[in-house]
Amino acid sequence: MCLPTATPQTSLLYSQQMPMKNLYSQFPAGLLDTQSIQSLDTCPLLLQTASLPSLSHIGLPHSLESAVLHSASEPPMEMRIDTSKHFHVFVGDLSKDVSNELLKSTFTKFGEVSEAKVIRDVQTQKSKGYGFVSFPNKQNAENAIAGMNGKWIGKRAVRTNWAARKNSEENRDKLTFEQVFNSTKADNTSVYVGNISQQTTDADLRDLFSTYGDIAEVRIFKTQRYAFVRYEKKECATKAIMEMNGKEMAGNQVRCSWGRTQAVPNQALNPLPIDLSSLMMPTMLPTTIPLIQNPFLNYEPATLLYSSFPQW
Repeated sequence: MCLPTATPQTSLLYSQQMPMKNLYSQFPAGLLDTQSIQSLDTCPLLLQTASLPSLSHIGLPHSLESAVLHSASEPPMEMRIDTSKHFHVFVGDLSKDVSNELLKSTFTKFGEVSEAKVIRDVQTQKSKGYGFVSFPNKQNAENAIAGMNGKWIGKRAVRTNWAARKNSEENRDKLTFEQVFNSTKADNTSVYVGNISQQTTDADLRDLFSTYGDIAEVRIFKTQRYAFVRYEKKECATKAIMEMNGKEMAGNQVRCSWGRTQAVPNQALNPLPIDLSSLMMPTMLPTTIPLIQNPFLNYEPATLLYSSFPQW
C-alpha cells in the first residue's frame, strides 16, 4: 500500500509536473510515517484517495491541493494500440513531405487504420521514403494494397505491398532455389533491383550482376532509385535474386525480386505498377526473401510472391 488507509474517494492522478518527493514533503508533519514515505518512492503514478484523508481536513497547501485536483481532471494518457496481430502494408517511394497524418488520412478510405508511420532517420528525422500502415481488418489491407499501388500521395506515385514480419515462422529459413524460380512466370528473366544509389550506372549493375549469368539488358530509373536487370536465362535471374537481395551496393542495401516485362514494346520504358489483384496468393505461402532489419515493428516489405514493383 502506498499511503495509510482512509475513507475511499475518487481516483486522483499524480501530477507529472510535481516530483514525488516534493509532493509528500508538503504534507503536514506527522501525517505520513517513514514507511509510508519510503513506499511513495516506488508506488505507481496513480494515487488513490482511498490512501489519502479528505483534502479539506489535512491542511494541504493550496498549491498542492490545486495540483492534485488538476491532475484528477485531466484525461488519462492515451494507451498505445497493440497492432502486433493487425495487417501491415508497406508503402514505398514516399515523397519527403508526407507525414504520418497524411499517410493515415489517405488510407482511411479503405477502412479503419490502427497506425500509420513514416520511417525517418534517427539523427536527421528526414523521411527515408517509405512507411507502414496497419489495418485491424485483413480485407481492408488487401483493398488498400490493390487500390493504392501506383497512386499519388503528395508529390510521388507510391508502391504498396504486404509487410512481412522478419523471422516469422514461414520466413525463418531462406527460400529455396525452386521456390524463388517457381514464384513467377516461366518466361520471366527480369530482376527488380531497388534502393540503388542515384549515382549507380549501367556499368556498375552489369559488373555486379554478370557474376550470375549473361545479361540481355539493363534499365535504370535513377530518380526512383531502382533498376531492372534482364538475364538471358531464368536460372541466372533466380541466382541473382537469391544472392543479391539485402547485399550492399555503393553504400546502399539493395532489394531484389522478380520484375515483370511489359508485353507492349512502345511502353517498355515506362514503369507501370503491377495489378496486385491478379497476384494474391494463399497467406500460408512464404512471402519474402529475408531482408534487412526494419525499424517499424520489425516489419519489412514482402518482395517475392506479393510483388508490387513496377513493370518495365
